[in-house]
Amino acid sequence: MLAPTELANGTALKLFAQADLSARDRAHFLSYAAHVMHQVLIDHVRHERSLKRGAPKVTLVSQIAEEARTDVDVEALHEALERLAVVSQEHAHLVELRYFGGLTLEEIAVVQGTSVATVKRSWRAARAWLHDALT
Repeated sequence: MLAPTELANGTALKLFAQADLSARDRAHFLSYAAHVMHQVLIDHVRHERSLKRGAPKVTLVSQIAEEARTDVDVEALHEALERLAVVSQEHAHLVELRYFGGLTLEEIAVVQGTSVATVKRSWRAARAWLHDALT
């Protein structure tokens, strides 16, 4: 099991190790940090599975305020996100910001330089696509 503090620490270490990291602004940094956090989680899952065959699934517990609490298999989510990125890179990035970066829809609107209404529409579409992909 990967504790939130271990995830944050692993993410920070990866971010600090980037010699060429140059975030243009806060939004760009948060976007990049969400991507790195996603990578840290997937690396952890793969490492755990390589140590012992049949290791239990690692789940991502979503506690997004307007949604019911859900547990999602991180590896299944990663694979679904890769498939979603083929269809829509924008929607895959939105999910990464939301699930791995923990950004609100309003924060995502700032990161993407768009309106909250547009982000809400995209979020509904991305969630529906992921729901179908994960069930």
